[in-house]
Amino acid sequence: MNVTDIISKLPVLQQIDREQAERIAALFSEERFAAGAVLHQEGMHRDRLLIILEGMVEISRRFGARAGLPLLTYGPMDAIGEGVLLDDASHSTTAVTKTPVVALSAPGAELREMLEQDLALKALIYRRLIDSLIERLGRLAPRSAPQVLDLIPGNTRTEQDLLGPREVPADAYYGIQTARALENFQITGV
Repeated sequence: MNVTDIISKLPVLQQIDREQAERIAALFSEERFAAGAVLHQEGMHRDRLLIILEGMVEISRRFGARAGLPLLTYGPMDAIGEGVLLDDASHSTTAVTKTPVVALSAPGAELREMLEQDLALKALIYRRLIDSLIERLGRLAPRSAPQVLDLIPGNTRTEQDLLGPREVPADAYYGIQTARALENFQITGV
């Protein structure tokens, strides 16, 4: 399968025409990563869009003092870093390869430049990106609720106790003590 066919199957890039797909495909190159490689970390600027061809990648997020709470696992034909299509803001998660990974990689700056030159393509991809993010949050919510709401900037409130300030989901009916308990005592794996 060629790169154009591969990217045309991604939810974010579906419904684009063949010529647009070929222009985007020209930006991708193959990369290989050993098991345990860090693809991105929380706080790093987004710099590329990855499409996994082979292998598994675990996405995790730090919650307070807890390091690396697993959120999702991606496999073949999943994309990582679609947010790079919007801007080069910092990652809110960490991605680590669980197995050796073969992926297609495209530079974020070049993708954004292409979108700026074709506003119809930009509008289509942004619509698909929003749909993809909504679907991803839906997959994520059952595994990590209520922490999943922390992934949405501005969707938290700051509360204070003797241990200091802590972000709590804005629409949660609980407070800082429950938020700390959820971080420190994950017994059910929910």
